[in-house]
Amino acid sequence: MTVVLVHGNPETDVVWEPLIGALGRDDIVTLSPPGFGAPLPEGFGATYDEYVSWLAAELERRQPWRRHAPVFDPTEPSMAPSS
Repeated sequence: MTVVLVHGNPETDVVWEPLIGALGRDDIVTLSPPGFGAPLPEGFGATYDEYVSWLAAELERRQPWRRHAPVFDPTEPSMAPSS
């Protein structure tokens, strides 16, 4: 199964290099959010919802088999963070 690593902000995907080396796997994908190691798309407002949509689209684009797997949706009440 492919491992997907998404770094936090303000890091870049370089932060994963030691871990990738230690894991010794060839099925690792690193994703850099727009504005943090990747260019900002035209019109990207950098909101929470836009980052969630970006991540879901990247996972779908890179792993078509995930089409039927659950994806975190912050607007879904059962998936909303508890306060």
